[in-house]
Amino acid sequence: MVSTPAIPLSGEADYTYFKVYMSDVGLFRRKSNLNYRTVLEGNEAFIHYKGAIAENYVYTQLKFMGIDSYFWRTKSEAELDFITDYEGVLVPVETKSADNTKAKSLHQFCSRYSPKLAIKTSLKNVGSNMDAETHVWSIPLYALFRFKEYLYKEMGW
Repeated sequence: MVSTPAIPLSGEADYTYFKVYMSDVGLFRRKSNLNYRTVLEGNEAFIHYKGAIAENYVYTQLKFMGIDSYFWRTKSEAELDFITDYEGVLVPVETKSADNTKAKSLHQFCSRYSPKLAIKTSLKNVGSNMDAETHVWSIPLYALFRFKEYLYKEMGW
């Protein structure tokens, strides 16, 4: 967990707070005893667990790309799913699993720290907007493998 985002994040991390992820989302679903039909059909009783699966997916994608990530939390319990300092650039990443993609914690983070770029992942199509001074890219979960391309484009590398 990081409460103050500064480079390097590893120097700001509080390692007494952590989250545990599985290396494979399919195995995570199976070990959770969650029937595949529930995932495919979007059963209403599944709605709270859906976020955990999406977050696990995002973590495994970032890890596969060699991107170390942390999570940000305030004392008032605002929480951002992921933050990375990839290539020396702070990039907050918010994961949404539902159609409602309002991201209060991401907005709070952008207002407070003004990163140049932020990523919001969801089931929606690609989108782009500004949150104060932050360019927020909305990327579909299935296209998260293009994370570095968005970063390179934004930074002009």
